[in-house]
Amino acid sequence: MQINRLFEMLYILINRKHITAKELALHFEVSVRTIYRDIDILCSSGIPVYTSQGSGGGIFIEKNYVLNNSVFTDEEQEKIITSLQSIPSLNATDNSKLISKLSGLFKKNYLNWIEIDFSRWGDSDHDNQNYILIKNSIIGHTIISFAYISSYGEVTLRKICPVKLFFKSSSWYLQGFCLDKKDYRTFKISRMSSLKASPEIFNINELPLPPSLEVKREDCPSLVNLKLEFPSHLGYRVYDGFSSEEIEKTKDGNYVVTTSFPHDKWVYSFLLSFGSDVKVLEPEEIRINLLNEIEKIKKIYKE
Repeated sequence: MQINRLFEMLYILINRKHITAKELALHFEVSVRTIYRDIDILCSSGIPVYTSQGSGGGIFIEKNYVLNNSVFTDEEQEKIITSLQSIPSLNATDNSKLISKLSGLFKKNYLNWIEIDFSRWGDSDHDNQNYILIKNSIIGHTIISFAYISSYGEVTLRKICPVKLFFKSSSWYLQGFCLDKKDYRTFKISRMSSLKASPEIFNINELPLPPSLEVKREDCPSLVNLKLEFPSHLGYRVYDGFSSEEIEKTKDGNYVVTTSFPHDKWVYSFLLSFGSDVKVLEPEEIRINLLNEIEKIKKIYKE
């Protein structure tokens, strides 16, 4: 693509200051005439590139020129570098090279102040391999297959056209067009197993437009309003699991949380994960159902 060639040409000129059109033509595998057309484009964009004929001639760039003077502001440079630094886990080597190139191009040293690793503790290699496989399948428009376990414990084999990888509320998800269901589905990546890429290519232009990933409150089929009380020593979990707007601290130091969740079996599993450190204040229906779940657990240990 021409834009990539122009950017790389500018990078070469900033680092070398002087190069011949023939050298650039050989490097990019284009004609010398194409190189001169590219130089005209750079000049018309306000970049101080000029040519000189004769011995020692060629293509030059102003000695003290740096890219940020005409293209990116300081803030934009920082955003570019920070964005690249924040996603090292998917392709650390390529990102490091790109960050190094851009830092040299911007003539600045950047503090590596942020590092984000989305993989689980102790399982980073496996997770990263899956992410890279999915990313390559999305970019290459290749079909993938996997076994998937639903929130109800059902295991199904899925074959999908992957469209988008996204991160939401501490988990990775994949949106794709399911070839069995003939519609878009969203899958939690941690519930996938036996993930495989197929050589089969799909035409993304033949797929319907994917729905928005944003789930609005009114779109949830059934929500239950909960009022929960937690002891003071459980503050770390309260703030991990709920937004500050939902949390109220009582005079005795306890936490009262008012929130809403989809009304399904997951709610009870979530509440039971707190053990004896949660009290359901409202609604009565959830209190009764939670007691029934506790009775079932007691039966297991009495047998």
